[in-house]
Amino acid sequence: MALIEPLQIYLPVNPSRTVINAYNTYSKKEREQIKKTESNSFFNLLEPKTTGNSVSKNRAIATAYQKAIDNGVYTKFSNGYWLYQIVSKDRTYTGIVCGLPIKAIRAGRLLTHEGTFKKRIQKLGEYLLEVNYQAEPIVAAVDASEALSRFMLEISANPCTMSFEFNKRTHRLWQIDRISNQQQLEALFADIKNCYLVDGHHRAAALQYACQFDHTPKQAKLLSYILPDDQIKVSSFYWYIEKIAATAHADIFKALGTLSACPPETLPNVHAPIVFRLGEQTFQIENNGDPYPLLFRLYQLLENMSPDIGYYPRKNRQNLTLAFTKKKPDFCCIYNPLDFSKIKEVANAHEQVPPKTTYLHPKLLTGHFISPL
Repeated sequence: MALIEPLQIYLPVNPSRTVINAYNTYSKKEREQIKKTESNSFFNLLEPKTTGNSVSKNRAIATAYQKAIDNGVYTKFSNGYWLYQIVSKDRTYTGIVCGLPIKAIRAGRLLTHEGTFKKRIQKLGEYLLEVNYQAEPIVAAVDASEALSRFMLEISANPCTMSFEFNKRTHRLWQIDRISNQQQLEALFADIKNCYLVDGHHRAAALQYACQFDHTPKQAKLLSYILPDDQIKVSSFYWYIEKIAATAHADIFKALGTLSACPPETLPNVHAPIVFRLGEQTFQIENNGDPYPLLFRLYQLLENMSPDIGYYPRKNRQNLTLAFTKKKPDFCCIYNPLDFSKIKEVANAHEQVPPKTTYLHPKLLTGHFISPL
């Protein structure tokens, strides 16, 4: 059973004016402004104008996709593979855009490490069934190998098919259309037993949800970006709860065991494995052994206390300090990110960490690739 297969994709004609970052990183005001100034922005597909209530939102989005293709906003390419490179100020990501067959996912060859929310899976699954397009690849990693790196280097030595700038990053694409190159790539992946899901747990689960119905394609493929695991960058979330019952304080202390108080400024500049603030007090969890089981215990405790756990990505110290300036919640927590080798251990053991526990890069653009279900 093949781990990867060629995939049909559509690419935007003017990508820098079409693609967007993750939808939830924009405010409503920002989305509306972009829709007005960029008529071909992907926001105009996700939020199409509708008249009346006779058509569901998802069906309206499906129609918007088709109009974008018919009007030449996107160009259709034949089934195949792509080399995709993202160049930022401090690093370069290089990997393969391909299809990950649903049969390979069901066979357990896509290893996951993070929990998911059932309601979100169902919502995304129903979206896929009605819209019938995928618009953001999941990101997966395979064990780094010299052979795969050499193959990608040889492909990238040729003139690229597409190049554009977006948010201070350079994005380059090479179409792998020669049959001999496709066969070579498939031979490389034939020796790879499985891959590790880096980003897109809900999208991967939503496709499996959609494919349980009789009218979905039996040969469905998950739009995927697969790269060597030595390129993955790890970060972490900062969790917060705006309001938490005072009666919950004792439960938190009981769950976490030995703690030590620390200055408030320790929180955004955390060096200890886990630091949290409860009310006006700041604590760090003593580093006796592995602190991360305590982190997961804390998450589960908070989840039982409040369904409204907020998340903020810890991109860098400046970003995090700004977040703490803006928010003064009853509870917040920051932790050093898990190393990707530890994440792989979790996946290999078929275990899961709680949702929103890991924050891994690269994060891909939305609307750069669209692929029919």
